Amino acid sequence: MTLPFFRLLAAIAILAVTFPNTALGQSLTVENASSNDRLTTIQQTELVRYVQGRYRRVKATIEQDRAQARHYLTAEAWSEYTDKFHPQSALPDFKRCTTCAEFGIHVTHMWNLGCSIIRLSMHEPGDMHCDTIVEFQTVPITPANGPVQVMASRLDWRPRGAVSIPPYEDVADVMPNASHDIEIMEDERQVQQRPLGTCLSNAANGTICH
Repeated sequence: MTLPFFRLLAAIAILAVTFPNTALGQSLTVENASSNDRLTTIQQTELVRYVQGRYRRVKATIEQDRAQARHYLTAEAWSEYTDKFHPQSALPDFKRCTTCAEFGIHVTHMWNLGCSIIRLSMHEPGDMHCDTIVEFQTVPITPANGPVQVMASRLDWRPRGAVSIPPYEDVADVMPNASHDIEIMEDERQVQQRPLGTCLSNAANGTICH
């Protein structure tokens, strides 16, 4: 199942490759908008690990998962997440919840829209921004016959530390020596997963939340 929004992106992508990513133990379709600006296997793996850590809901690993997601978020992005979702209280409440559904995350597709260096003017240093859309689906655990949800996130990310790039350097100059680790500045979900707080409120009323 592919979301209509992404069919448009697929139409403009010129390179589509489906391959087994051995680091992930799964097949993943990756589409790159440019043959000169392609996601490396390491970048793909890092993006998948962020999405899995951010959206998986399994009581036994929920704290480790969110810590995994935190590793990739900038300080500003993490602050925005905590202000919005209050994980210090939400995660313990989820672990105590008896009617909250649990599910894993399987990443199925990536659309890499490319990287650029954002400058206030051509004569000033700039920061790199990469634009990638990651489509994924839930894998029901409890209940095992729970619904499968298809979701996606549009991620604004960069190689860690790719900031204050001199005016005369472009993406092609920076990428060969860039960090393999990534940092995520923004996570814009295109299809909303029901917030954990809403699930906990429903659970208090005896309703199973997927």
